[in-house]
Amino acid sequence: MESELSNEVQKVLDPDETVQWIGVPNPMSAARKARKESVVGVIWTGLLAFMYTRTMNTPRAVIMPGDLGKPTSFDVLFSTVLIAMMLIGVGIILMPLWRYLQAKNLVYAVTNQRALILNRLSANGVQAYAPGQIRFVNTEGDDTEGDVIFDRRSKRVTYLETRPGRKHMVSRTRTETVQIGFFNISDPQKVARLLLALKGEPALASAPAKPAIFKNRGNRYGEEFR
Repeated sequence: MESELSNEVQKVLDPDETVQWIGVPNPMSAARKARKESVVGVIWTGLLAFMYTRTMNTPRAVIMPGDLGKPTSFDVLFSTVLIAMMLIGVGIILMPLWRYLQAKNLVYAVTNQRALILNRLSANGVQAYAPGQIRFVNTEGDDTEGDVIFDRRSKRVTYLETRPGRKHMVSRTRTETVQIGFFNISDPQKVARLLLALKGEPALASAPAKPAIFKNRGNRYGEEFR
């Protein structure tokens, strides 16, 4: 596996570029982080399915001559919109699966010249960050597994919301911040030190050692050290 990853990274290196670290995200950790989004998708889809069922089963108060109970163009349009929004909800429900598959196809690397993110599923599958493009180096998680963030970008997202007193949904736009980095990797502190060295900055200060907790009558959760 390591030799296969090394071969993939070697294909995108410059002649004078050497690899200092290669890693892959943990796909199960990536899937677990999307559980909240999946719950939101279940609620969203359930509400839309309820609206669709009520709409289809509610008889119209007025039937025009020649209508013969057939659905009107508005009924067809409204049903189509509800179905499309339910499909979006199904996609949100499956977000843990998408995150899992995405993580399975990512490769991270740090060389002596840049940080690399390789995506096997993308046409432009290589994102490269030179030292000047690494704006900062932050770590999240513990020493065993976590994230190393080195950039943030803003993007505009359009969504639909229901306003009080209005029957129809309104399109809104908001700005979201997207973090750039290596996610769900092993030994994030080591990778952070490599990125800081690439930027020419001092390494992160190690966390101070926690004091030993001696077991006594007042602390039944402590540990006894001899």
